[in-house]
Amino acid sequence: MLAINHFYNPLVSHVTVDITSICELMTDVIPEDRYFCCNVEKALASLEEKKYIVISRRYKKKGWYQIESESLFVDVKREKQHYYWIKCTVGNVRTIFNNVSGTKAFHVLNFYINLLRRISPRDKCVSIPLDTMIELWNISRGTILAYTEILENLKLIYVYRQNAIHADGTFHKLSNFYGRYEDREAVITHGNKSYINTDKIYLGKKLNRRSISNRYRMFLKGVKKYEDQDEVFKLMRMCEQYNESTTDDYIKQCEVDGRTALLDMDVFDKYMDGYKQWKED
Repeated sequence: MLAINHFYNPLVSHVTVDITSICELMTDVIPEDRYFCCNVEKALASLEEKKYIVISRRYKKKGWYQIESESLFVDVKREKQHYYWIKCTVGNVRTIFNNVSGTKAFHVLNFYINLLRRISPRDKCVSIPLDTMIELWNISRGTILAYTEILENLKLIYVYRQNAIHADGTFHKLSNFYGRYEDREAVITHGNKSYINTDKIYLGKKLNRRSISNRYRMFLKGVKKYEDQDEVFKLMRMCEQYNESTTDDYIKQCEVDGRTALLDMDVFDKYMDGYKQWKED
């Protein structure tokens, strides 16, 4: 809708647009990829089906469409009250299509639009868990992380990562805050406010409880890596951090469930003297 809205002309009842012009508007170059043009055609059909636009005539062989001009007009004063009203410029679209190849660009754009739709106009940011994104948009965790990285690198969004877990025994990570790159100061402000007011456990850059637990099990299995004493000392430090980050509520719950909450440091007894010296050095 963003691309064809560019062709709106209040002086005429109908406008004629062609697929090539729409593609060129989106990418700033004449498209050579036929699949790209097919996706634009599908998008037009979807807009017509949802009654966002009215197509009066089609010249499919030449790729031309005659569209009622009035259906291209967006009344900002009226539409801004609805959740779907967002601001996304042609420049934003071109940035994505000029830097992301193939059909992936359409998926990244769709992810970007979905994210913008949930940004609060007042706060200029949104805090949304990964699990919620997965459920709402039907995409995988890995895809979300990949698309987020792309949009960050293109400076289209800014992400505030709280890097902490809730101190309620669930160990759920605090949600990131997302906003437009140009609104990054507002994103940081709201992220800091949430971080300060939330009962949490700071993870630090290297603390990953699952990873530490897996390393601990590998040590118990006697993997070759831990024949190196320095590697054992590093693991011991991580295990101490793991135990320090474990809440009393979680320990009690594990006792009820018959599970072990803490990593047993007694398995490192023969390394303890060397470890103390290693920490001092």
